[in-house]
Amino acid sequence: MKRTPFRIAAIYWHTTSVGGINTELQYYRHAALQEGDVFDVIRSTNGPECKVELYPKTRRMKGGDTFIDIQGQAGHHPSRVEATLKFLRENYDALFFVSLVPHPNKNYGFEPNFLPIFTQKMPKAASISDGYWHTYAEWGRLAAPHVKVLYTGCNAYGIPLRNEGFPCQTRPRPFYPLSVPTASRSKTLLTIWPSQWKQIKGCLDFLKVLPQIPGQVELYSVGIEYFKQRETELWKRAVGPDHFHPEFSGRGKAEFFGWQDLMKMPDTYARAWFSVNLQGITAKPAKQSLFGNSVSDHRSIYASGSYNNTESEALYYGACPILHEQVLKSDLPKDCLLTVKSAEELPALIGSKTAQKFACDRERVSKARAWVEKYQDPIRLYREMKETLLK
Repeated sequence: MKRTPFRIAAIYWHTTSVGGINTELQYYRHAALQEGDVFDVIRSTNGPECKVELYPKTRRMKGGDTFIDIQGQAGHHPSRVEATLKFLRENYDALFFVSLVPHPNKNYGFEPNFLPIFTQKMPKAASISDGYWHTYAEWGRLAAPHVKVLYTGCNAYGIPLRNEGFPCQTRPRPFYPLSVPTASRSKTLLTIWPSQWKQIKGCLDFLKVLPQIPGQVELYSVGIEYFKQRETELWKRAVGPDHFHPEFSGRGKAEFFGWQDLMKMPDTYARAWFSVNLQGITAKPAKQSLFGNSVSDHRSIYASGSYNNTESEALYYGACPILHEQVLKSDLPKDCLLTVKSAEELPALIGSKTAQKFACDRERVSKARAWVEKYQDPIRLYREMKETLLK
């Protein structure tokens, strides 16, 4: 007897950068499809022009400064919301919110028009994938009671929710190997920066020391700091060819490639010796209140053991992550990566024969991949979410 597929609508709210959001959604979608289920990414905005529509094939659209692949749209403007609720009930068995709620701002508006999607009787799961709860907490408090389970990608992101009494489950994001690399490790020393260009990632600290980093350096992804820095002297000293926007090429050693399709990145990680992300380097250590609880602001959260999809990808495909030492508070495998206290340590570390030997060590590479395969197994994580939604 043929099994009836379970149908999930993954609701995507507009945001200024969908980098990690798109990655998580694509990994979940591939796992669901492998299980024979439906997992459609549905764009939902507060604009009256966002009608209910399923596309005949997947569309790639701009999501802020990067791109996202979606299967349809269903708006929640008051003039559209009833049609959207009917569409969701008739076509799906459950909802997943890759980020809990939209953010109140001048583009969205300041009324929570999305709320009927939460209050209708459908099983729901949601995730918190950043440390900026304070920027959308007012609306988050309205939505959180209506979801069966609220996931946080690492323990640090759950700090402010737990401080407010909201139960949340720390669970790794799924990792799905989208392609098999055709490249092998570069014969010459190669360091990559695969993360978004945001201050919280430490990208400005990285740019300052980049000219002193030995070997080749390749830069990927985009973000607000790319657009701010690409005409500055700091950028021109660090970056040479800008393949994303050639008019912003500088005289530095690094090559800038900008946003790349997820399917192309495995080859990049496979070629790289080191993959750098300094998230938390600009953050402040968690302070203590009179009651002994961490202060729940993003500056302390990002100093409390946070990490990204780029770390999992580097570990799986063979590059050695070099991260800020705050990551030692996370669940990443400490014996498969390197850490620094400051960006100034990078040139000497990357130039070290000991670090280079560690990066290329087959045992490290094998252990790192095995950790990702087990800890971030996409089929297991998808099944766990599905089971929760079916209860």
